[in-house]
Order: sequence, then structure tokens, then C-alpha cells
Amino acid sequence: MLLAVLSCHQPQTPISRAYREGGADGLRAAAEILADDIEAEAIEDGAGFVHWDKGAPHLNTAFALLTLLNTGRHSPLTDVGAAYLEKEQDPKLDTWDEEVFFMARLEGGQQVCWVCAALTTAMALEALWEDETISRP
Repeated sequence: MLLAVLSCHQPQTPISRAYREGGADGLRAAAEILADDIEAEAIEDGAGFVHWDKGAPHLNTAFALLTLLNTGRHSPLTDVGAAYLEKEQDPKLDTWDEEVFFMARLEGGQQVCWVCAALTTAMALEALWEDETISRP
């Protein structure tokens, strides 16, 4: 038996994207609940930034921002979340940290974690792009 866990907020992003793209009217209530939960889970750091952290703060923040933006929740919260991602970007490599995006527990009890800096960076860039695109008049 294989028990698998996705990065927190990862499943919400495709659900919210399907809602945003249309044709899935039945997702409205679910998308709103997901967005409400994500807004409630925001972590303020005291320095004017907000992020989400379920063990992979850069990836969790990117997925959380995308979910909020996909559900039409652009707000000061998403702007300071985007500012957090900008602050956290490695200035030399222009990337974000390699973070766990998938975990599995094998039959023998061993835990296997898949990490990928490219995935974290891609999701962070998409979140920043979406936030910037929505922010423009």
C-alpha cells in the first residue's frame, strides 16, 4: 500500500483554475470555501509580508496565491503574499528553494519525498505573473 500526500494547497489550485476558466459552475461553492480557508491560514510575519507554510513556504505561498487569484480574491493580502515571494527569490540564481511537493509512505513505513526547485520556481513565477497581471488597470 502506498499512502501519498500532495503539497498543501496544491489540489486547490486546479480546482480554482477550473472554476476561473468556466464551464464548471458547480465548483463555485467549493472554490469559495477553499479561498476562505486559505485566507484564514495566512501567516503575517510582522515585517509587512504574508505567506503560507505547510512545510514548504515558497511552494505553499505560490499555490495559495494562485487559488485566491483564480477565485477573484485579488486584494492587499495577495499583494503582500506576492511581495513575500519576491523577497524570498534567490538574487543570484533567480530561483526559490527546492521544496517538497509530494510525499509517500511505502508499505515498510519508509517516507519518500519528491522535491523540485524548478517546480517551486515555476509556480512562484506564475503566481507573481498572475498577481501583476490582475493588478494592472
